[in-house]
Amino acid sequence: MADDISKKFSGMELAHSILAKRYLADEVSISQVSASRAEIETERQKLEEVQRLCELTQNAIKEIDVQIQQALQSVAQARHEFCLARRNELFREIKVDSKFRSRIIEAMSAHAMSGSGSGSGSGSYTWQVEQFVRDSLSSIMPEITELEARKASENFNKTNSL
Repeated sequence: MADDISKKFSGMELAHSILAKRYLADEVSISQVSASRAEIETERQKLEEVQRLCELTQNAIKEIDVQIQQALQSVAQARHEFCLARRNELFREIKVDSKFRSRIIEAMSAHAMSGSGSGSGSGSYTWQVEQFVRDSLSSIMPEITELEARKASENFNKTNSL
């Protein structure tokens, strides 16, 4: 719209210049020149208003873009915090599961007594829970396929509206 008004404005100024020359040659009246000038001023005001509105619109778009980016970051942060909180909640549930705990301890004892640890049956390093879990995690946990993990992830997203 500003381009159209700008083109029209340029044409009007050229026409006014020609009209002013014709006035000097006494071919048109001063009222015609004045009317032409008034029309140009009206169009100039329109152009300035359109340009001002365009600038305001561009600034508003920039502000909205910033707000959208901030909202996206906030959503991503909230999602991250929610997922970590849920993971930690599940870890706490696992920690206090007495049956799971007793089975881990029994598995550690069986491993230690098997002689797999140091070869003497004492298996001293296996009494370190972290070491045992790190070494034995794949045999303790059921085999989980990538497909199962992906489906569980999709279900988690759907269930929690993520």
